[in-house]
Amino acid sequence: PKKCGQNEDKKVIPVEAMVAKIRGAVAARSSPDAMYVIARTDSLAPEGMKKALKRGEKYLHAGADALYVEGLSSDDELHEVAKEFKGKALVQTMMEGGGESPRHSPREFGEMGYAMILYPTTIIFRAARAMERAVADLRAGRPMPESEATKKDEFEKLVGIEYWRKVESEYKP
Repeated sequence: PKKCGQNEDKKVIPVEAMVAKIRGAVAARSSPDAMYVIARTDSLAPEGMKKALKRGEKYLHAGADALYVEGLSSDDELHEVAKEFKGKALVQTMMEGGGESPRHSPREFGEMGYAMILYPTTIIFRAARAMERAVADLRAGRPMPESEATKKDEFEKLVGIEYWRKVESEYKP
């Protein structure tokens, strides 16, 4: 099964298998801008920096548009990857709520050489905390504080209710 890259006991597929997947993804594009291929390697922890850099080189050579080396846990590692792939599109994640990666602003990452910063946990972790509070309030019989809720009209705007009403009326029997 797929696992979070920040978990222990990482195993990686052979580099040739990943290169084939990247080539397949690139070949499947209907045009160069139809899909952006980010090649990710989780090989740093199980194989070390030298092999992770070699994999990155092969992934970019196979046609990946950008490279993400998972598990960088120090500024020295961030700078080493940025130096090795200077001028290439590099990706880094900010695991809010925990994680191994050093915390920096998008501007600081950009200055290091990273073109894209992913925030994979920001929304889901905040939503989980809000759901925990809501369930605790329900169990305790407390009403929902208005300051913590979206108003009905705001929610309808957020989900595009007018658009969906038009779709519904257009296809209604």
